[in-house]
Amino acid sequence: MRRLLILPVLLATVASADANECLNGSGDILRLSSWSAEPVDDHSTAVTLTYENVTQKGIEIVNATAWFYDALDNGIGGIPLDSDPQLEPAGSITVKRKMLGFQRVLKVKPENISAVICTDAVLYDDGTRETFN
Repeated sequence: MRRLLILPVLLATVASADANECLNGSGDILRLSSWSAEPVDDHSTAVTLTYENVTQKGIEIVNATAWFYDALDNGIGGIPLDSDPQLEPAGSITVKRKMLGFQRVLKVKPENISAVICTDAVLYDDGTRETFN
């Protein structure tokens, strides 16, 4: 039996002006600072995301997804974010998710992957709500 060692993939995402735009929702609420991925087994991948609140208000509740794309803008997949992040302005959080069927993120070279967080709705700590289409 041949053993294959797959090291975690680490990528600090930097969005360009024309890439990583949200098809739905807003890309201006949460910013993905970095992500990493490592295999768990033949069917699942552990993905660690660090993201930050780029608004001037604290975030109580959010409906957002981190979307991953290859260099040709083919979708790799999306990871729903924690609904209750309790993020202060400029605050950041790191979460780890075990994803089924997300192995492609390990196969594609990191430099050929981009990611963006798209927010559909947010409730700020001052009670203000925003919904994005």
